[in-house]
Amino acid sequence: MFKLSFGDFIGIAGIVFAIILVVLDKAGKLKGPILLVLLGVAALMTLPLVLDNSWVGDAPSRMLKFTRGMLLFFVIGVAYSVIAVWISGGPENTATSPREEMLIPLKVVSDSDLIPVAGSEVKPGVFGAKRRWHSYRA
Repeated sequence: MFKLSFGDFIGIAGIVFAIILVVLDKAGKLKGPILLVLLGVAALMTLPLVLDNSWVGDAPSRMLKFTRGMLLFFVIGVAYSVIAVWISGGPENTATSPREEMLIPLKVVSDSDLIPVAGSEVKPGVFGAKRRWHSYRA
């Protein structure tokens, strides 16, 4: 029969805790920095499960054991960082939030030309010094 050690139990509880935090965030029940702190606790709870597996523990040398452990440590860090970025992202519905009008130049032209800008009138623009072209004899 398969036995769960205390580290395995804590690791599985960390994964379940992270899933519960994501569900609570998406339901709007848990907001603010406490959510990210609890997600960090869930990541720390997952580390014993990852670092006590046989791939890390049965490595032939101490250096290989260390590198495999660090690889899995950073994989867990990246995974929980992606979850944290996803959770802390902005509101999904931008239609209700006030938007600032963004003016994007369609093309950049030389000194005295007019620059058409999306969502506004045509405005004259001057970029840098005036260019003068001279023809030189060979």
